[in-house]
Amino acid sequence: MNKPGWLKDTTATPQGYMSPNGELLKSARLSDEHIAMWNEAAVPAAPEPQMLTEADPIEEMTKEELEAFARTKGVELDRRKKKSTLVEKVKVLAGK
Repeated sequence: MNKPGWLKDTTATPQGYMSPNGELLKSARLSDEHIAMWNEAAVPAAPEPQMLTEADPIEEMTKEELEAFARTKGVELDRRKKKSTLVEKVKVLAGK
């Protein structure tokens, strides 16, 4: 439904068009169908749901990320070791 600019924020009622603060802006006899169409057009579209991404698999984490994860579990890792060694330790911590 095409709304005139000065009525864009209004709500249709049987008495006419009401402003958001309840003031009657234009008196008119409106049918139930017109009220339903007008008020439906006034409802903003629901935002699209956001896709959630899974956490990086342990094998794809960097040494820094592996170390940070281990610290959350109370374990300090030595980043001088090979990544595969760190991954194995983190898998044990994560219970995988």
